[in-house]
Amino acid sequence: MTIAVRFDHVTKRYDDEIALDDLSFTINAGSIYGLVGRNGAGKTTAIRILLGLAKATSGQVSLFEGDRSRRVGYLPDVPALYDWMTGAEYLRMMAGLANVPMAEQQQRIPALLELSHLGDGHDRIGTYSLGMRQRLGLAQALVGNPDLLILDEPTSALDPLGQRETHDLIRSLRGKTTVMICSHFMDDVESIADTIGILENGQLLAEGSMAQLRAGVDLSETIEVELTDRIAEVEHALLRESWVLAVDTRGKTLRIHATDDEIGWRRIPIIVGEEQSGIIHMDAHVPSLEDVFISLAGEEE
Repeated sequence: MTIAVRFDHVTKRYDDEIALDDLSFTINAGSIYGLVGRNGAGKTTAIRILLGLAKATSGQVSLFEGDRSRRVGYLPDVPALYDWMTGAEYLRMMAGLANVPMAEQQQRIPALLELSHLGDGHDRIGTYSLGMRQRLGLAQALVGNPDLLILDEPTSALDPLGQRETHDLIRSLRGKTTVMICSHFMDDVESIADTIGILENGQLLAEGSMAQLRAGVDLSETIEVELTDRIAEVEHALLRESWVLAVDTRGKTLRIHATDDEIGWRRIPIIVGEEQSGIIHMDAHVPSLEDVFISLAGEEE
């Protein structure tokens, strides 16, 4: 298996601040890798070192084992665009900088405009919405047909439909292009990444597939219940039960952390009935990437 990205004991210091602390991980060619962490965890610093925009204090970073013929595409969290240009003009400029032959540009640019839902690209970028600007940024990252695509918060300015379309696009690249996504939006990464690295204070706390990450943390059994009404009353009644560790409330949904989920499945409907409420939906809750992250890194202060 070809290694597309290798971080080997990378440390980055800014005066007395440590942005990356002995960071090591690899990304297999053709895979989708998600690097997640809250703001300030070191994700952008890792990207800057990978792109050669910053120098590591110690350690080594390599791309494709030193193969300099490989191409890299990059989407920053806030793409720098020229408002006076049209979308098509901007992509032609970026394609020229990436040494894309003119014959390829004539095919690739219209295809990318269509893929990005930007029409014919004749409108000025200054008229674009935030979502359109983000999609144009993604198109420019792909215009050079990169072997490695680096995405920094790729869905930060997109509405739910735009997020789904971006996820579908990234999934379509699996096996064709190596993709590295850095984000603090856990849902983005959980749904598309083959391997996920959890970064906190410049250190890699855990790494693996979602199944491996779930197996690596001690999360209590949880049952999720959506109620019709009397949410507070049901919550208080549940907290009096010896088998209930905690109850998280989000709107009309209760997430119940149990010492024994078999008891929970029997008792919860009884308790809801006793409190004169009703159940709309009840299901086992599979720990999410957010659950794993909070278990490892703790709640943000």
